[in-house]
Amino acid sequence: MNLVNNLTELPLVKIVIWFLFTFIAIQRINASFEDVGTKVPEIGFEPRPSYIPNNVVVLTFDDAPDFTNTAKVLDVLKQKEAPATFFINVKNWGDLVADAPMQALVRRIIDEGHLVGSHSATHPHLASLEESEIENQLVDVEEVVAKIGGENPPRVTLFRAPYGEPYQIRNPFISDPAYEKVAPIVARHAVHIGWNVNSEDHACRKGDAVCVLNNVKKSLKTPGKGNYGVIIMHCVHSQTAKALPYVIDYIRKNGFLIWTTEDVIRAKYGMTSEQLIYGSHNETDAVLPLDDDLSALI
Repeated sequence: MNLVNNLTELPLVKIVIWFLFTFIAIQRINASFEDVGTKVPEIGFEPRPSYIPNNVVVLTFDDAPDFTNTAKVLDVLKQKEAPATFFINVKNWGDLVADAPMQALVRRIIDEGHLVGSHSATHPHLASLEESEIENQLVDVEEVVAKIGGENPPRVTLFRAPYGEPYQIRNPFISDPAYEKVAPIVARHAVHIGWNVNSEDHACRKGDAVCVLNNVKKSLKTPGKGNYGVIIMHCVHSQTAKALPYVIDYIRKNGFLIWTTEDVIRAKYGMTSEQLIYGSHNETDAVLPLDDDLSALI
């Protein structure tokens, strides 16, 4: 017994014991997340995601649609031949139930080859809702898209929570009741899409395109020097619409490639969002290759 006591007084032994107990504690914490984590595919918020090349960006827009600037954003994307993902609300800057022009904009997004994701029906703080209300926030968007999305409306299997909550502020080593409440419900419907580059366009003055462009440039820099991955913007702001052509030009002139959200999901999980949520119908379809010009970069 005295020998054991003497050994534990040695600094090196104490350090080893401390690391051992810390490792065990972390393993137990991780195990507590296993049930949720294995069922909740997500594209996270890390500034330099390891599962895609460091010269890849994705253009995403929240809060769509609105009466003025969403159309301007679509005009730029069409001119620049750039793909994007629009995360839409039923009632926020417009009303997809009552406003025919808003419905037409969603159809235009789909017809011009962009992806449609859900940003919830009414843009609430999801964790403040009852579980049934969270479910309704997702279902309402799905039903509206199915109704107004044209002859072959897309299945909505992408989701971005309003304010990024509770995904963005989550500490994976600490139990988070808000995340554990929201994430499993969302995972029944969609893959949650975070962001890696924040344009902070909402914080720029109205019409200040320079502010938006500088925010993106400061974060991206050049491949290998800055952040990369999913860029968050808001298609309802005039400063964003004005900055977008210059943002796309900067991206391309500095050697970045513009991928889609689904490209990133396939890079991380080896399948599409629909397959992740609803399962693959065919074993041979489980892994979808990226386009030829992109697959060599993985």
